[in-house]
Amino acid sequence: MLPGVINDTAISAREKYQAFLDTVQGAVLNRVNSTDWADARTLWSMALYLGQLNPQGRILYEDLRLACSNAVAAIRDIALEIKADLSEEERRVLDGLGASAIGEINQILLNCFTRDSESGYQVLRKYAITADMILSAKGNNKSQALILAKRQILNHHKFTQSDRAGRQWGSAHFVYVAIRMKLLDLYIDTLSYIYAKTGNDLVVVTFSNDKKEVFSLSGVTPGYRSLVEERKHVFHPRSEAYFEPVR
Repeated sequence: MLPGVINDTAISAREKYQAFLDTVQGAVLNRVNSTDWADARTLWSMALYLGQLNPQGRILYEDLRLACSNAVAAIRDIALEIKADLSEEERRVLDGLGASAIGEINQILLNCFTRDSESGYQVLRKYAITADMILSAKGNNKSQALILAKRQILNHHKFTQSDRAGRQWGSAHFVYVAIRMKLLDLYIDTLSYIYAKTGNDLVVVTFSNDKKEVFSLSGVTPGYRSLVEERKHVFHPRSEAYFEPVR
């Protein structure tokens, strides 16, 4: 079956990231509710300190990075269970695969945490500007302006991330899918390399419905589809498929 560490880490990432978003939202609301309003325009300048107001978010960021690093190490351990006597070259290849995965995951996390922290700043800025505009309109006092601005801006704000196709995803779900796919890619790359080194070109893929199909890792064995060519179709974001050598 698919290594549990992949799904477990992705689910944990989603939960931790949602907790981070909650801390950003809390920091935003804390600014709104605690500010002594001399001028609505001053609020968004205070948002520049949002990072300092969110120390718990930094802890969650580091926790998530560590969890992903541990998952990468666990996938390497799977390779060692298959082939314990690794050559120096094989160790370097596996180290490179792991380092590349960790680098890509860390960049994803950094980008997401940065964008959503910036999103917190932007929503505060919009809130302050909207309140100021409402306040300047005839017939509105400060209390009315703040209530209306909160209703228009804060109550409708959502944290989102965009994929390469430009589609919008809720940030926590985006992190879940991104982390899961990076770990799944590492799992495929690691096992494909180790199986090839142990002389196995034919592997049987078991799908979530228990359907099985034999693929060629290299694509050169006659009569079998190439796993490289079919990889994106077999191992999509919701895939529970796994593979092992033909016995």
